[in-house]
Amino acid sequence: MLVFNQQIYNFTGAIDFIEKHAPGYTQGFIKLFSVVLVFLGILFFTGLGGFITTPIFQGIQNTFHLGGK
Repeated sequence: MLVFNQQIYNFTGAIDFIEKHAPGYTQGFIKLFSVVLVFLGILFFTGLGGFITTPIFQGIQNTFHLGGK
């Protein structure tokens, strides 16, 4: 995604929400989003992504009373 950001931009065009807040920044957003995805991938690959997912899943379990209790 980071390597082919220009082709992704050509496919999607300008993202209106991003352009509204930061004109001309769609390509930068695509690059930033791809770097975040790479970082998250490394975290989950190494097993360190649990600190991100654990609070989310616990919040869902507490909200919907999942877990059999």
